[in-house]
Amino acid sequence: MADELIGNDFKFQIGDGAEPEVFADMCAAFDVGEIGEEKSLIDITTLCDDIMRYRNGLADGLEIPLQVNAIMQDEQIRALYDAYKGNTTGNYKIITKAPLPEDGFLFPAIVRAWRVSAPVNGRSAISFTLKIVGEVEWEQSTVA
Repeated sequence: MADELIGNDFKFQIGDGAEPEVFADMCAAFDVGEIGEEKSLIDITTLCDDIMRYRNGLADGLEIPLQVNAIMQDEQIRALYDAYKGNTTGNYKIITKAPLPEDGFLFPAIVRAWRVSAPVNGRSAISFTLKIVGEVEWEQSTVA
């Protein structure tokens, strides 16, 4: 059934920065970490409280590990490297492959780190660390 998504049922996409922005699948990607936000805890305990009390602080976007096959001619991989070097923010999506229309999450991020692994007799990969720097928007399709 299409609404029972497990495993390899998502695509990672990179925006082109144009207006309107167009997103393209990053086919070289083979692993992407968790996407989301987390709020810090603010201690609001008073002298009259019998237990610790907290409230939510401001939301902070997660850091996302992204691993891609080391295809040195890939334009999207080069764009991530250039975003790191240029300290630029890009827009990214993770979307479901099915059902259509696609559901997913849109988020702005910076590239905070990159690494190359060049193993002998194994998969060569480039790892990027993306840091979400704004709100994560849940883009949910409406089916009539």
